[in-house]
Parts: sequence; structure tokens; C-alpha cells
Amino acid sequence: MSYILKYSKRPDGLYVTHEAYRYYSERYQRHVFIKEGQVRDGASGAMDIRSSSWWVHDQLCADACWYDGTPCTRSEAANVLYDILWDEGRYLRAHSWRAATYLFGCKAVRKN
Repeated sequence: MSYILKYSKRPDGLYVTHEAYRYYSERYQRHVFIKEGQVRDGASGAMDIRSSSWWVHDQLCADACWYDGTPCTRSEAANVLYDILWDEGRYLRAHSWRAATYLFGCKAVRKN
């Protein structure tokens, strides 16, 4: 099971991290770094779940690159989301969210 980042929901409905988190993608051999105090809106267009998957995916989408500055594509971002969900044992969601985020999400990385 993947490590789940420590975060909580604020009164305004947004989420905030309580720690820094570094994710390493075995598939792409690259890192994603999330800072402590980072604020996100959750799983856009889907039910929010307790997972690091959408945090890592959102960070890739916001930066449009990996931690080392290498541009990230939308298929890489979608596959990272899939990999984390799969590791968490969320097999059906891994497939459905990968397809949805590839087709509809991550506007910033579409340029890459």
C-alpha cells in the first residue's frame, strides 16, 4: 500500500497538507515534490478519497513538469495517478480515473 500524505479539509472545503511529501515514480524514474501547507481542491469532478494520488497528479498538473524540471505529459500524469491508486488497492478507480484525467484534466501539461 502506498504512503498516504497527511492532510486535512479546511472549513472552506479546500485541503491542506501537514507535511512535505516526495513521490518517486518507478515507471518514469522521476520525483514529484509537494510542499507542506500546499492547498488543493481535491479530486476534481469525482468523489474525494483519502489518497495521495490526486495530490501527486495535481502537483504534476500545476507544475507541468517533474521535480527535476523535465516536462510532464498528460499521459505521464494520468499514469502516475493510476500507479498510486493501483498500489492503494483501488483497481477499478485506477482505470476510470486514469481515463478521465487523461481526457479531461491537467490542462497545463497538454502543451508538453
